[in-house]
Amino acid sequence: MQIEIEKVRKRRDEREAEKARTEEEAAYLNRERAVAEGIELEKKEELVRRFVSLLCLPSVGSPSTLAQRLAVYGQMPEAQRLQAAG
Repeated sequence: MQIEIEKVRKRRDEREAEKARTEEEAAYLNRERAVAEGIELEKKEELVRRFVSLLCLPSVGSPSTLAQRLAVYGQMPEAQRLQAAG
């Protein structure tokens, strides 16, 4: 009888330990996901900031309408876009 009680306790302890490991892993994955989402959000915000700053540049020597600026922006190489956006 004592042996069976010990086996039951041992199984219960193993289940609790497994549950704790699973919860820790889930928390870790959630933190990793949040970090990745934050990095993606920062990248998107930077692109929007640069795009908006490009659209707000004075029109001296450059296309005057928004549509023209967008067309020029779309034709620029990435390095030139980054330089123009400052």
